Amino acid sequence: MTFLKRHMFKLPIISGIFILATALKGSAHQSEVLLVLHPAEIELDQLPALGDITLGWQPLLCFIAAVCIVVCISNKQRHQLEIGVVTALMIVLSAYPLTASVSDSTRIQAATSPGEFSLSQPNDVPFELTLNGNQQTVRPQAITTTVTDYRGIKSGWQLLVKELSIPTERQPFQVTINEQPISHVNTLVYDQVRPTVKEVLTLVTSVTVFSEASAGTYLTQLQWQLQPQVITNITE
Repeated sequence: MTFLKRHMFKLPIISGIFILATALKGSAHQSEVLLVLHPAEIELDQLPALGDITLGWQPLLCFIAAVCIVVCISNKQRHQLEIGVVTALMIVLSAYPLTASVSDSTRIQAATSPGEFSLSQPNDVPFELTLNGNQQTVRPQAITTTVTDYRGIKSGWQLLVKELSIPTERQPFQVTINEQPISHVNTLVYDQVRPTVKEVLTLVTSVTVFSEASAGTYLTQLQWQLQPQVITNITE
């Protein structure tokens, strides 16, 4: 009894220490976070008037097709339902064409080069003449040639001729082609102003033999030159 009285005042201190120790021991707990999410409000934009539709006729035609189907189903008549379904399909197909509405373009670029610009070999002009002491003019066969022009331009061409042989003394005859006397300088004998792809030329030729010509065999060579159209004639 004496012992209890002696240590009675220590009981509150011991109890406090025990309670504090218990509190410190049980201070580790788990915590939770509770998050409640509420759905947002459903909003509907104002439907545009029929006059404000900018997507074309497709939405309107689809709406009409849907109305046709609903009306036929509400009537509960099989025949009308079949007609309504067919009508609706025709409206939908007309609203969406088989070809795509989006279009694009393709560019094809080509480069062409000028083709042949040539002159075929003109024929030779042989002839015989008997001297009689007078000046004589003979018309042998015409000179023919073909000009091929694939240049692809809008200008024409010219044909020039000159004699290559230049005798030391006076030549005993004079060659004339298309009424143009031929000499050792280039002479224009044909002028094609408009472009042609292929032109067959028949050039009238004549040879004048002078009265003082001596008997013998004479030869002269003609050089032909084909060139593009120029404003002035070329002479050398």
